[in-house]
Amino acid sequence: LGSFGASKIQGAQEVLALSPESDLDALQRWQVILSEWLIEEPEDAQSWYLLGHAHLKQGAFSSAENAFAEAHEYANSDVSVKFYWLQARYLDRQGVLDDRSRQLAQEILAIDPNSPQVLEMLAVAAISDGDAGEAISLLNRTLNSEQRPERVRATVDAIGALRSAYV
Repeated sequence: LGSFGASKIQGAQEVLALSPESDLDALQRWQVILSEWLIEEPEDAQSWYLLGHAHLKQGAFSSAENAFAEAHEYANSDVSVKFYWLQARYLDRQGVLDDRSRQLAQEILAIDPNSPQVLEMLAVAAISDGDAGEAISLLNRTLNSEQRPERVRATVDAIGALRSAYV
């Protein structure tokens, strides 16, 4: 039958299409509405997910991370939740992957072995760790997914630069 008051969040999926540059007021309004809703319905994974996006679009990476973590609590098999939680953690930690982030990355790759964004995050972490061979391997895997020609060229150039500098 649905929850009493669910009409308050009807249309909240709009958050996914809003731009922080041109729709900031709407994003902030949905942020307030979703936050209030989640006080009443704390197990609503979709609302946590949307709230995470509202925070992420506004650059509030720590808040986004917390919202996606809550969404993951109730929808832990959803690869989109895992991906955005990882992205928020990555941005909040300024590109550093901690153990939990690495675990999320591996969970995503178990579902989508050629996720270019995740492979690139892991490649950057491997470079930071001084493991050029692993970085090259990860970047090579990104070439297995369909990409724009300029993106493929940039990846091939990055692999070449890594080989020249580190191998």
